[in-house]
Amino acid sequence: FMLRSLDSLTQLEPNMALSASSRDDATKVIVLQVLFLTGATITAIRNSPIIASYPNPMHGLVGVIGCGLVGSAILDGLLGQGLPPESIMVASRDKQKVQRYTALGCVAVDDAELVQTCKLIIISVAPQHLRGLGSQIRKVGSSSSLVVSTVAGVSAAKISKLLGVSRIV
Repeated sequence: FMLRSLDSLTQLEPNMALSASSRDDATKVIVLQVLFLTGATITAIRNSPIIASYPNPMHGLVGVIGCGLVGSAILDGLLGQGLPPESIMVASRDKQKVQRYTALGCVAVDDAELVQTCKLIIISVAPQHLRGLGSQIRKVGSSSSLVVSTVAGVSAAKISKLLGVSRIV
């Protein structure tokens, strides 16, 4: 899973600063970094004796909150790398994109259920939506899940405080 993602890095243009599609290049880099971290986490989860003892260890393995440009690219990457769609939960304000991923086999849930269920949570929302998301997540209590943030310009410490989570990358 992780090594297949690394091959994609060679497809980036050598000088991204001069690239006419630097936004697309930056998105590729962010997505590849998240996929790499997600792959490592999924491998660790799959090899965990605690997770293996669950009745359905793949259910709610990964949750993605936000189906914008980066969130959709991450979901496409996870599915493209062969992660079973039924192990992915999706929550987003964009109902059309959620329907697209449910048609592929992903599970549509609200933010609270995703946080309560998933072992790995990827937050991919615009910075201005983080506070509202935090109020929803704090209602269900603190999550022991690993949270990966792709929120631009907001530190992990601030996200941890806003969302009430302690394990954040």
